[in-house]
Amino acid sequence: MTREQDTHTLRCDWFINEDGTECEVHEAYLSGQGVIEHNTHVMDARAILFEKYAYDHRMTVFGEVSQELRELFNKHAGGVAVYSFLQGLETPVAV
Repeated sequence: MTREQDTHTLRCDWFINEDGTECEVHEAYLSGQGVIEHNTHVMDARAILFEKYAYDHRMTVFGEVSQELRELFNKHAGGVAVYSFLQGLETPVAV
């Protein structure tokens, strides 16, 4: 769905722990608008996922978050933890 419909999604990677009981999804977008676009595309599928299989949904953002995105996170994920960039290597990593 993401591959077919999203135009601003750079990555959408799923990780599962060794015993198959926990999953993390790491996503990267060109901008905050990409998160909003992605949300509209996956809303129905995500509702089924959380109704039948998932719980304890948490969102974490690494970077700036607009008020519009904060409201979206509050509505769909019970809020968001925001981390600001502190420091890194001199050479940027290609995404």
